[in-house]
Amino acid sequence: MHSLRLKFSQTLVNYRKLPGSIYVLFFAIMINRMGNFVIPFLAMFLTKNLHYAPDKAGFFIMLVSLAGVPGILLGGSLVDRVGRKNVLALSQFLSACCFVPCALSPNAAFVPWLMVFSVFFSETAQVAHNAMVADLTCRENRKDAFALIYLGINIGFSIGPVLAGFLFNHYIQIFFLIDSLTTMISVALILWFTQETIPCGKTFETPVDEPTGGEQAESGNLWAILWRRPFFLAFLIIYFFYTFVYNQDTFGLPLYLNQLFSGSSSKIYGLLMTTNALFVVCASTLLTVLTRKWSATTNIALAGILYAVGFGMIFFIHSFAMFVLSTVIWTAGEIMSSVNTDVYLTGHSPVSHRGRFNSIRLFIRRAGMAVAPMVMGIFIKHCGLRNVWPIISILALVATAGVYAIHRVERRLGSTSPTTKRSSQSFPH
Repeated sequence: MHSLRLKFSQTLVNYRKLPGSIYVLFFAIMINRMGNFVIPFLAMFLTKNLHYAPDKAGFFIMLVSLAGVPGILLGGSLVDRVGRKNVLALSQFLSACCFVPCALSPNAAFVPWLMVFSVFFSETAQVAHNAMVADLTCRENRKDAFALIYLGINIGFSIGPVLAGFLFNHYIQIFFLIDSLTTMISVALILWFTQETIPCGKTFETPVDEPTGGEQAESGNLWAILWRRPFFLAFLIIYFFYTFVYNQDTFGLPLYLNQLFSGSSSKIYGLLMTTNALFVVCASTLLTVLTRKWSATTNIALAGILYAVGFGMIFFIHSFAMFVLSTVIWTAGEIMSSVNTDVYLTGHSPVSHRGRFNSIRLFIRRAGMAVAPMVMGIFIKHCGLRNVWPIISILALVATAGVYAIHRVERRLGSTSPTTKRSSQSFPH
């Protein structure tokens, strides 16, 4: 217990040592996510308020999901050429502007199309945000920074839906306005309290002939640079399956709960999602403390095991208490995976292409989220809902084995090149 207290105190010290701009980004994204009302309620809004048939609502939800893809790809290119701060602020501003006409005419036919544009701009902003966090940190403090940002996201998400549900039912115009206002506040914080972070002025270290490529700046064709970084590419394939597995929290799980609990399934699912949010808020710092000395790949492999156990045990359980335990286990995996994936991929992205490499990662995540419901829907049709969970557990273990293989190969190759050299590229203060 004393050792844990010391580790926790050290983590708080490390948080205090983070650059001030990281705290600005923390509060900006927390406020932004606190007001993230519209998109989570989109299906309900389309069917209840605009009276769309389920197939038409599904079409627009698909468009909203697909709109993020060009936003991600455009953002990756812009943040490496134009700058992180300007792209982040402008994209969030345009996303917020999309909600203003919706507040004035919430039942108008153009509202769903504005949601499509809003997601396009918000995904562009996400690429810029991640690049700024990477620019402001180094290998020693990056895990703490991403953990803090992740905590801010989930604090916002845990507060926002409570107010959103009330406003949606009684004050739909204010519902849209608050989403816009919180995003505008986030933009103001970024504009007033952060500087542009494209590297300049301060050198950083990277290993000589590092087998994974490290963060050394590169020039040339993007695809040629990617090809020279096989560990990055291999990890992206594995990351696709991690995303595929995790997506069952919004697809396979609610369907299975409906099969088991019928009329009370929505209430139970809501309580499990609340458990997920509260556990993330309460346990993120603790898990960071316990695993801070472990490598990113070790933590991601542990996340895969937690996914395998947390989702796999659903095959055997029937009580609400056991579903809560399952949710806590796979949520611990979510925490470990989210923070350390950002750390690992940032450490394998050239500083000159940080935005574009990050956009590829976000694209893979979107692909996993899009493919999982389609594939598992077909599987459920032929094999039944209950059989989802052993398949998902096996898939998580296979992905875990892939991460562990990368870990072992990198350690073996890295042991032959321990020296470091200075790069002419840099990280800002």
